[in-house]
Amino acid sequence: MFKKEERRRTLYYELFNSPAGKEVLADLSRNYKILSTTFVEGDSHLSAFKEGARSVVMSLMQLARSSPQEVMQHIKKLEAEYGRTDQ
Repeated sequence: MFKKEERRRTLYYELFNSPAGKEVLADLSRNYKILSTTFVEGDSHLSAFKEGARSVVMSLMQLARSSPQEVMQHIKKLEAEYGRTDQ
């Protein structure tokens, strides 16, 4: 079991530390609001759904061994190079 888990962690790390993987992780982080609240006033179901999506991205970041600050720096770099893509 240990070898299987270590392989899984290595695969995620390698994937999300490649140039394309960093860009995908930045996009997911921006779209699923890793640094802001997911609370939707008056809609507990939507709040829970959004928090679930955010939790998945946070788990991917952990497997990639990337901090939210590192991902946000990458987002800023991409925005400087390509402009904002969420507008």
